[in-house]
Amino acid sequence: MELRMVLPVERKQRERFLESVRGLVARTRAEEGCLECGLGGGEDCRGCVVLSEKWRDGESLGAHVQGGNFRKLLIALDMLSAPPEVTLAEPPGQAVDMNIEKLCRVFGRYERKS
Repeated sequence: MELRMVLPVERKQRERFLESVRGLVARTRAEEGCLECGLGGGEDCRGCVVLSEKWRDGESLGAHVQGGNFRKLLIALDMLSAPPEVTLAEPPGQAVDMNIEKLCRVFGRYERKS
C-alpha cells in the first residue's frame, strides 16, 4: 500500500516546513508495518515537497493515519501554498479502508490506483 503526497510549499516556507516534518518522517519509519517513508522533491516538482510512504497493508496504514504522527502532519499542512495532491496505490488483493480514503479526499486532489 503506497501513499504519495505532493505538498506545494512556497520557497520562503520550505525550510520551516521541512524542519516540522523531518522528525515525523523518522518516527513514521519506526511504526509497525511501515516499509518506507521519505521526503523528496526535484526538478519535476519545483515548489513542492513529496512525501512517500509504503505500508505492508491497509491495516498498517489505517493505524498510521489514526496515530499522533499523522495528526501532527495535518497541522504542518497549514504551511502549504495550495492543497496537496494525494495518490493512494493499493496492490492487487488489498482493499483500502474507507476511512483512509475519506481522509485522503479531505486533502484536495485525490487519486486512487489499483
